[in-house]
Amino acid sequence: MWIDDYDHNGKLCAYGVSEEGGALKLIYIDENLKARNVRALDENFFVYKPKLLEAGDDGYLYLNKTGTAGRTGYLYGVKDNDVYEPDLSSRIDLFDKVGDHFVNNETYLERTEAGGVRKEREMTYDYDQKSRQFVIVEKKEGQKVERGKVAVTIEGKKAGSIDVLIEDGTTYYPVGEMNRLLVENYKLEDVSEEDRQLFFEDTTTYCMKDETSNAWFFLAWPGAGYELYEGYYVDKNIIIDQFDDYDAPGTYEYMQPKHRPIEKGSELYMDAETLKANFPMDYEESRGAIKIKEVYGNRSDAWKTIKASPDIEIDDIVENKL
Repeated sequence: MWIDDYDHNGKLCAYGVSEEGGALKLIYIDENLKARNVRALDENFFVYKPKLLEAGDDGYLYLNKTGTAGRTGYLYGVKDNDVYEPDLSSRIDLFDKVGDHFVNNETYLERTEAGGVRKEREMTYDYDQKSRQFVIVEKKEGQKVERGKVAVTIEGKKAGSIDVLIEDGTTYYPVGEMNRLLVENYKLEDVSEEDRQLFFEDTTTYCMKDETSNAWFFLAWPGAGYELYEGYYVDKNIIIDQFDDYDAPGTYEYMQPKHRPIEKGSELYMDAETLKANFPMDYEESRGAIKIKEVYGNRSDAWKTIKASPDIEIDDIVENKL
């Protein structure tokens, strides 16, 4: 049993391990001594010894589970006399307090042409007392934080976490991965596999690079009738809709992102405002998390129009007119 004043209100609560019918369970005992089950446990939860971590004024029980897909860490605190998990819970691995910061060491699978390669990385977090969240350490003078991890919530549902890039205080999200999360978590019916093959031969692809034009192409999903086939031309820092306006033939829409997207390996990264201009979404961004809502019909003011012959290639429009 781990007893603590978890939320710094002067009252003790506890987490404990109980056996019921031969099965282990994590239980929570509130400040009124009422107990309830939190989750089922097994011996894999105790490969690494559970421990209490102090974060600001609060306390958290850290548990780590080892499974076939790897290790998963959990953080349990208390809020309003009930079980509380910060957004980072279930998205960490080996997590501990190091000096004034918290460090997460984890392994991850990086896709290469030869297949999957398992690598290791280390992420550093601070604890924000007001939000009671663990947040990526911000850039400091003379220090550049290039990589981070952000928890994604879509329409009120946790959609997992993604690796991001952070440059000069701006967070950049992988376009293909964000595209996939929208497809999987939005309510509209996805476009059929046959329709997708009109754009990409590989129907698992959501963003791809064309070396000839030095441009990235992606589909602003999801939903039949809403999809837009768009390209980001690196040399010009231009995003252009690949189809002309049916009501005004030869009219195309284009935009120039305020924060230039970042190419990194096999991914293209955009900041949240650029994603919002391209995808049917609105968002609320905070350090270490982004909450997304499904929104249609609000075309960003960042888009401009350009007239060209319907017979001209998009590449030529970008090269010669933009």
